[in-house]
Amino acid sequence: MMEVGRSRWGFLGGLGGAVLGGFTWVGVAGVTLHDGLVVGAAVLTAVVVWTAGAAAYTRFPTRALGLIGVVILAVVLIDWIYLLLLLPRLAELPTYPWFGTSQASIRAIRPALVAASVAGGALVIIDVLRQRS
Repeated sequence: MMEVGRSRWGFLGGLGGAVLGGFTWVGVAGVTLHDGLVVGAAVLTAVVVWTAGAAAYTRFPTRALGLIGVVILAVVLIDWIYLLLLLPRLAELPTYPWFGTSQASIRAIRPALVAASVAGGALVIIDVLRQRS
């Protein structure tokens, strides 16, 4: 059995990885667009999602797997909203291969979001099934 402190740090690290991995592209898109509001919104959203996940873990420490799944699903939903808002502006930019703002790199975000939503949903389902037995 894991010590409580270690499992908490593991959860917080996984939570940070999910949030950082999910919102990094939004920050890069904001820098590419020279829009500080987008970068600030991405940072603020990441902090809010991480804080909410950490607070939920203190309330439900036995449901860590499900909480990570819910956070992943929340990040995916927010990323879809950012994608819908930023895609028209990013599509207007000329192709800069050194920044990765080509149309192919922008289109690569969609399958990653679908895969993350499947993974997040699977974690929630696994957690629910584990709690039943």
